[in-house]
Amino acid sequence: MKYKKIKTLKDLQQDPRVESVDKEYDDVEECYLYWCYLKAGFRTEDNDQHTISEPTLKDICSEVNNCREWKNDPSL
Repeated sequence: MKYKKIKTLKDLQQDPRVESVDKEYDDVEECYLYWCYLKAGFRTEDNDQHTISEPTLKDICSEVNNCREWKNDPSL
């Protein structure tokens, strides 16, 4: 299935692959990080995870744009 390319926070929040998005302050790194949780059946491009953490919205959008379907997802 082809998905719309995500560019904004609103796009990210409305994307059918995304469960939720959060922005939290990281005391160790002393900066804000975006957290994105993919729905069951999707994984990050490089590994079998539902969770993406990046310092910028641009990076999060790029990761979600490159996520893959995960047919053998143990969460299903």
